Amino acid sequence: MPRRVLACIRKMLSFAVDQELVEHNPAVRMSRPGAEQSRERVLSEDEIRTLWTDVEKMAPEMAAFYKLRLITAQRGKEVSSMTWADMDLESGWWIIPAAIAKNKLGHRVPIDDSTRASAIAHRLRKGEADVLITGYPILFGSKSVDLGGFVEIVRPEAVDHALATSADVVALRNHDSNMPLGRRSARTLTLRKDAA
Repeated sequence: MPRRVLACIRKMLSFAVDQELVEHNPAVRMSRPGAEQSRERVLSEDEIRTLWTDVEKMAPEMAAFYKLRLITAQRGKEVSSMTWADMDLESGWWIIPAAIAKNKLGHRVPIDDSTRASAIAHRLRKGEADVLITGYPILFGSKSVDLGGFVEIVRPEAVDHALATSADVVALRNHDSNMPLGRRSARTLTLRKDAA
C-alpha cells in the first residue's frame, strides 16, 4: 500500500507541475518504501455471523451482493459482473470468465441452493430478469412439511382474494425476506390458480 500511495502522490504533483500550479515535485526524490508484504486474513465464525447479520439490514440489492461474496468467497468485481450466461444452475456451477477474474484465469465456483437464491435475487435487481422459475408454492388440500410442530393444509379459496385484487405478493425462498425470487408489483411474479 505505501508504494501505491507514493505513486499516486507523485502523479498528482507531476500534474500540478505540468499545470504550473507548483514549481517542482518534491515526491520525485522520495525513496520507495520497502516491498509490500502480502498477508492472509480469514474471518472468524463470530465475524462472519456479525457481518451476515449486519448485511441483512442493508437494502435488498446490497444484501444479495454481499451474501454472494460471503457464500462464494469471490471478489466484488466478479460478483457484480455476474451474468446469467455465466450461471449453470442445472449442474451447480458459476463460471467466471478470464476477462472478469483479477488473475485473468477463468474458473468455476460451485453453487448450492443458498448461492442460487442469492444469485437470482442479485441478477433480478440488476435488471436481468431473463430467468423463469415455475412451480407450485401451494398444493391445495395437501399437508405441508412440519412447520415447527404444526402443518398446514391450504384450501383453494384461500388465494382467491390475492388473485382477484392487485395485492402485492412476494415469492420468497424458504420464507426468508432477504431472498426474494419475485414480486407481483415489480412484475417479476405472475400468479394463477389451477387444479393443483
